[in-house]
Amino acid sequence: MKEFMGTKVGRKSAIDKVYAAVKARSGRFLRQDEDGWWREISEEDAKDKVKTTFRTMKVKQNDEMRRSSSLAASHAVVNSESFLSQPQEKKPRHSSG
Repeated sequence: MKEFMGTKVGRKSAIDKVYAAVKARSGRFLRQDEDGWWREISEEDAKDKVKTTFRTMKVKQNDEMRRSSSLAASHAVVNSESFLSQPQEKKPRHSSG
């Protein structure tokens, strides 16, 4: 995944590696046609599918990071507010004299 998030050359390399790995294991990239049959798609279409999957994973990962950052920030606010709203211990007054 790191390769995909890098340069354009890195993304192309990552896509090619995934495609080659699937094909090396006798895997296929399929799409269901209008008659309901599953047909093998072209190499170009298969690589587009891999690219789309990487992009979707990246978006989900970014959303999760944003949610966790937002959640952490909201916990910090709640914790500081609850600290401020708690009664403070009374300190003895020092008499000057």
